[in-house]
Amino acid sequence: PCWKDWLLTDPSVFLTPEPLHHWHKEFYDHDLQWCLIVVGVQELDFRISILQPTVGYCHFHGGISKLKQVMGRVHQDIQHYIIGLIAGAAPR
Repeated sequence: PCWKDWLLTDPSVFLTPEPLHHWHKEFYDHDLQWCLIVVGVQELDFRISILQPTVGYCHFHGGISKLKQVMGRVHQDIQHYIIGLIAGAAPR
């Protein structure tokens, strides 16, 4: 990595679990909710439900709009999918 010769620049030192948790939760609480409003709940649920199941990632066969207790891993999996899901879906 580019930072290997720099002192005190190991990402595991300055990217602690607390800020990472906050950023994933912020994405789910704000950015994803905005995407649901702009694209539409039914459309986004449909788009994520028809994705091919992939080993190592959560498959949301029922959509994402009705998820209740969501953990950090689910936040990350949704973040991996979201750009492809919303691409070309929002009205111009």
